[in-house]
Amino acid sequence: MITVDEINEAWGWVGLNAEEVLGENAFGNLIIRDDEGRYWRLAPQDLCCEPVAEDRAALDAAMIRLPTPPGRKRLDEWRALAEAGDFQALALALMELHYDPAYRRSSGKDARPILGAVELAGLATSDLDAAATAVVRIADEAATRD
Repeated sequence: MITVDEINEAWGWVGLNAEEVLGENAFGNLIIRDDEGRYWRLAPQDLCCEPVAEDRAALDAAMIRLPTPPGRKRLDEWRALAEAGDFQALALALMELHYDPAYRRSSGKDARPILGAVELAGLATSDLDAAATAVVRIADEAATRD
């Protein structure tokens, strides 16, 4: 898993000062708590890192307003995890039961072909440079096929 230091080095420019990674899903998305108690979602596939809740009360409110609202039982389970301070389990549950299915649904509607995949070894500048080079190579190969 990516370290807090790597996250702060790579994403600090968005105003994030990560203290703890609460969870990671199969897509590489992270739920992070910062030094001010805010909750962030880092979505590398979208080159996006943004706060999802300013504090615990906002997190509770956000769970109610999800585009695909959870049932009462699931919402109660998520609130219990938050009350117990088990934010890692909460982050994983939110990603597995909400974000991952939503991402799969939205990507299934995308008619563009998948040209390839690039795995990041880390978030150091050299890792990002290597990934960018790989993306260019994949795009060049796709352009010559057409």
